[in-house]
Amino acid sequence: MRQFFLCVFMYMKLIFKNIYFTCIAIIFPVLIGGIYGYTANNVDSSLIRTAFVDNDSTQLSLELFERIKRREGLEIVETSFEEGKIMLEAGKVEAIFVLKEGFEEDLYNLDTSPSVEIFTLPSSFSGAFLSEIISSEISVINSRLLSNALITEKFEELNFEKKGLAERINDYYIKLTEESPLMQVEYEIINASDTFLESEKLVDSQKYMVYGGLLMFIMFFLMFGSGWIIEERENRTLGRLKTVKRGFGISFWARFFCLVISGIFQAAIFVLITAIFGTIVFKEISIFIALFIFIVTTSSMTIFFASIFKTSTQLNAFTPVFVLLTSFAGSCFVDISLLSKTFERVSLFTPQGLTLKALNEIFIDRNSLEWFLYSGILIPLSILLLSISYPRLKALSK
Repeated sequence: MRQFFLCVFMYMKLIFKNIYFTCIAIIFPVLIGGIYGYTANNVDSSLIRTAFVDNDSTQLSLELFERIKRREGLEIVETSFEEGKIMLEAGKVEAIFVLKEGFEEDLYNLDTSPSVEIFTLPSSFSGAFLSEIISSEISVINSRLLSNALITEKFEELNFEKKGLAERINDYYIKLTEESPLMQVEYEIINASDTFLESEKLVDSQKYMVYGGLLMFIMFFLMFGSGWIIEERENRTLGRLKTVKRGFGISFWARFFCLVISGIFQAAIFVLITAIFGTIVFKEISIFIALFIFIVTTSSMTIFFASIFKTSTQLNAFTPVFVLLTSFAGSCFVDISLLSKTFERVSLFTPQGLTLKALNEIFIDRNSLEWFLYSGILIPLSILLLSISYPRLKALSK
């Protein structure tokens, strides 16, 4: 056991000998997590923020503002047009809704088109949605005014008592529109699994991509910093270890243990820093288990490739291509829940894709064990790679 830990200590020094590379491998995922985490924690993605500019300042414009403010899914900010433009350009609101002077008069004339404007950015998808919501609320007020005028006129023709008529009409329309809204919007998620639809929970894409960036940099760090395994083979260190009783076996498992510890260290630094700055996205123990399985698999792949390539230069040239290719294919930069079925199937042929799919299942239902159906595939893969690497490295250690 003492020999094992001596090997671990020696190999840990070899892994972290390049201080600059180690710092970069740790800093970059932290930066990605910090940026996405800060954005996700300070923006409620379930609300559409809208600036409301009331240049009419009449009873009906105030009523419209109150009705819109009560609508679910909207956050209305009353401001001036100049302030609204600044907020729109800064991305703090999705749109500016402007009521021009004369809105109430136009409403009584049943034509509000010249007195209502909506300004959105070209990149916003909320303009049409907001237009429909606002139009529906204006239509409610408009129809109430028209009904009030027509009913009052009819009462006058029939010489009926008009006392309290306007209040009764208003009460009727409030009851009619509050209990059953004039417009309802139904959402349908294309290509979503039944489990996802039943959960009625939208996975936060920004937080999801934090995990993708972390997985990519863990694989990059472990594989790119493992040239020392090949160097040991080239300078016949492994051959000398074979002369010691159980020397090769101890060194082999010490290498694997060091790689796993290095991946855990990188992930732990990431979790710690994001926790300090309040951008942490790790909440479930199953997330840590899925990450640990990924680290074990990546460590196994690292040793496997070290047993295949003849020189550390070849391994270092192969590593960025392999890591970037599997990261893109594994959807590290795109929310896997938004992918087509075909692309999702392709992503499941990579360790990153399987891990991210497992994390996605955890996000949807933290009490379900369905995530292990994906992460669990990596366990036999790790065993297979290690069982191939051990005899191959031993045979090459002459």
